Amino acid sequence: MSKIPSTIFYMTGLRLYMYKFVAEIFKGEPSSKLLYGITQDFFKQYRDEQGEENDFMEGYVQMCDFVDTFSDEKELRELLSREYRDIFGEKVQALERHYIAKSDSILEDLRDVYGKKSWTIPEDFPKEEDHIAVECEFVTHLLKAMRKTLLSLNAEESEASFNFQRDFINEHILNWIPSLCDDIASETENKFYLGASKMTSGILDLDKELLTMFY
Repeated sequence: MSKIPSTIFYMTGLRLYMYKFVAEIFKGEPSSKLLYGITQDFFKQYRDEQGEENDFMEGYVQMCDFVDTFSDEKELRELLSREYRDIFGEKVQALERHYIAKSDSILEDLRDVYGKKSWTIPEDFPKEEDHIAVECEFVTHLLKAMRKTLLSLNAEESEASFNFQRDFINEHILNWIPSLCDDIASETENKFYLGASKMTSGILDLDKELLTMFY
């Protein structure tokens, strides 16, 4: 990448919001802030620009429609909190170690990767290094750093940042989260979490394409 493509800053921002959204959905029982954010339709511009639906937008709209059916936020939060505990407390383990063959080295590898970027898990996140929310939050950290290098117009640093996140996503996101989403979809009838699993799968499908756009 000899120069910085004109579209990469926008795409990096879009990807940042996507991964941040996934991290917030799966880090724990839904918060008021998360539910409010969904009602604001953060991805409206993207949806308007696409002109057609995909799994990402279909899942997102399904979540929005579900939230809109409740006038009482307390009732909504209580219902989703029960569903979150039911799915992730008993039925599904949202941890990478449960989805890969060589699970004995996964935590050590993740600690090494996080250490390279001097990144620690935020206090309000699960403490497991291989939790879906933690891994997606780390990707948002990488994307924020990349946006800073893009603003500095340093093509070499931007490419190095891009390559690091690409490798992490290939090695620690795409190799298990799609299977996790399938498991979530098979273990719930709740439209919010059905939408979340479909949206997340769609985001990863889109990101596989976006990660090849700048080569």
